[in-house]
Amino acid sequence: MTTYHAFSKYDQFDPEKELRKINFLSETGNFADRFSFYFEKLVSSEDQLNFIAADKNQSLAELISQKPKCLSSEVFYTLVLQIMDFNLGLEFQINHAIDFLKTSEQNILSESIVDESNIEKFIFNTLNLRSANGLSLIDNLANDGFLKNINSPLFFAGKTLPVFDQYVRENYYLDTRIDTDQDGFSDQVLVEVTRPKTNNKVPVILCADPYYKGTNEMSEHLNSIEGDLFVKEPGVFKDLGMTDYPEAPTKNMINSLDQPTKRSANQATKDFPLNDYFLARGFAVAYVAGLGTRGSDGMRTTGDAAETITYCHAVKFLSGNEAGSKTRDGAKKIILPWTNGSVAMTGRSYLGTLATATATKNPNGLKTIISESAISNWYDYYRENGLVVAPGGYPGEDADVLALDTYSRWFDGMQYLKTHQLFQNFMDELKNEQDRQTGNYNQFWRDRNYLPEADQIQVDCLYAHGLNDWNVKPINVYNIFHQAKNAKVKVILHQGQHISPHDLASIDYLDLCNLWLTDHLYEKENHVVDMLPPVMVQNNRNPGHWSGLSDWGSKHQKSIKLGSNLFSYTDDLTRIYREKFNQNLTDYESAFALKDEIFKDRCFYKDLNLKEDLVIDGQINLKVKMSTDHETGILSAALYEINASKISTTVTNPVPNRFFQLIPGQERMPLKDFQQKNAAYRLISFGHLNLQNIEGPDRVNQVIANQEIDLTLALQPTIYQLDKNSTLRLVLFGSDMKYTTHVLTPQIYQLDLPNSQIEIPYK
Repeated sequence: MTTYHAFSKYDQFDPEKELRKINFLSETGNFADRFSFYFEKLVSSEDQLNFIAADKNQSLAELISQKPKCLSSEVFYTLVLQIMDFNLGLEFQINHAIDFLKTSEQNILSESIVDESNIEKFIFNTLNLRSANGLSLIDNLANDGFLKNINSPLFFAGKTLPVFDQYVRENYYLDTRIDTDQDGFSDQVLVEVTRPKTNNKVPVILCADPYYKGTNEMSEHLNSIEGDLFVKEPGVFKDLGMTDYPEAPTKNMINSLDQPTKRSANQATKDFPLNDYFLARGFAVAYVAGLGTRGSDGMRTTGDAAETITYCHAVKFLSGNEAGSKTRDGAKKIILPWTNGSVAMTGRSYLGTLATATATKNPNGLKTIISESAISNWYDYYRENGLVVAPGGYPGEDADVLALDTYSRWFDGMQYLKTHQLFQNFMDELKNEQDRQTGNYNQFWRDRNYLPEADQIQVDCLYAHGLNDWNVKPINVYNIFHQAKNAKVKVILHQGQHISPHDLASIDYLDLCNLWLTDHLYEKENHVVDMLPPVMVQNNRNPGHWSGLSDWGSKHQKSIKLGSNLFSYTDDLTRIYREKFNQNLTDYESAFALKDEIFKDRCFYKDLNLKEDLVIDGQINLKVKMSTDHETGILSAALYEINASKISTTVTNPVPNRFFQLIPGQERMPLKDFQQKNAAYRLISFGHLNLQNIEGPDRVNQVIANQEIDLTLALQPTIYQLDKNSTLRLVLFGSDMKYTTHVLTPQIYQLDLPNSQIEIPYK
């Protein structure tokens, strides 16, 4: 069955006060009148009253006509469930409404009788329950037109309601005070705002979206992923901090710059869905594509201080703490009169990454961030332990490719003519500095690592991340969770890949985000920060169940030796991938995980039967003693569960016949969630290491052929439930066809298994 877990709680609110705000409170004291007042508001016609069953023998209409003095909570919830579009007889049964709500993990009241003393509590509770389409009952009522002709933000149970349907759209320009295109003057950046049409001052949700103005075709510009590893000179990178940009003078730009043209065929149009949800609820939404994008000056720098500085200025402008301009020439300065001074940053992937980057600088006006699938250290996105490692699904991509992908400035003809050679020169420099030859951590990556400044974040942060996101890998959210020590950080961990959880049935994500932003931007205290546990995790065996945890990463370790002898294997996996699998990654990965005979002497396999129920919690560590016949080498590791029974999928499926609207009048979208299924194998975690970087990605050690070295390899962090019948399969190998360089020269590795072990954090 579909579950509707709710982390949101509303016990702190006075039901009568809240119901009065939305005209849901009957002024008569009679129970029957208050009961009929409520349900006749919920049901639009007399006919519908007759279609709703109160029990086996009577309808809601008949029950109302009897003018009851009280009724059981079972009957009350039976009525409400039908109004919330749950099917009586198909999804729940008569006399089992409360059982159904408990099983679906909704928060209901414990009283068994509904009477004059508590009917408002029950009405308030049911309006906050989640309907069959995933939205709360009050949100569905608002989407159906219950709240009309309201021109001010409306708050109910600590959340904003969708009351706006008319908007004002405006463009502004802000001066970044930096010069990335080296024309001697500061770069101007376009800010595009949509805000509710109201006389009230409203807060702003800022989306830093480099894709917003369009993207380029990248297939011809991907980097090669084949070749042997480079033998590096021993040394240590000295961290001198992040490189800053000097302030640049502002140019009088009257008639000197092109105005942005209208949208074209290669311009991105898909916005961040969460922002649409809040626009109707009284929040302005601003998109800033940033430096080097269409309508703006500058170059694409992929995550360094230039981008952070730009979005800090955007926050200060949108909060009324800094002037912008209505025109690109900078002549008409303006302090925004309609902002209430509060800004949040939201977004997924690159968008959420820039929210984290900006939060490390605490610009005046920034109150919070909500980041989904966000990078906290670009080295962990494009590199790993001295290796070039691709983000899952994007082999050959790197910082230079992403810069080119998002360089939409040249979509306007004059801008192309003015900047294309400059941009090519800039790209050459960026490509050199990212250093695909060594894979080392250097100044380029230090400039794109937000973790050393994470303890400077002072705003509350809400992160959502997939435990199976092999694009922006879980290490990114794991590290920011642990290193943003002076902020209140909450983390939602779902079973998906690189997705937004806004359409998941099993968690009240939209309600949580609504509570979060209403509290932080409208200062309507609803205790959401105290309400939520630090970590909210979806169960990998039962995706309908969520748990709240106080931390992520157990100190308890289960250590298992890898064997009792020496084991040698030859890495010629690139040849196998080409010749035996015709570079079909899906077939290759399946055969690899299931221990196909072809991998017998090319990998080390170790099956583990723990014979107990436990949860892997944190980073698995491999301590390995090994040698190789070369002066460099790769150690890759993958951990699987084999023959995983009743395991969560990592891709969502639509819930049958369940659709919802983010805002009134919008096209309905399907409610989704993960399903249980049996799987021949499930990847739990993995990791990679260059044998020349066993002390860290910022320092190079010498590898002597056939001389043993001791190393520790930390795998991607996870939370993964095992049962006593689970079989784990550890695989140690060289080149990883999905992630690492495809090494061309065969290489022999030898493992000292008695002196090697796996350490599994568990609870």
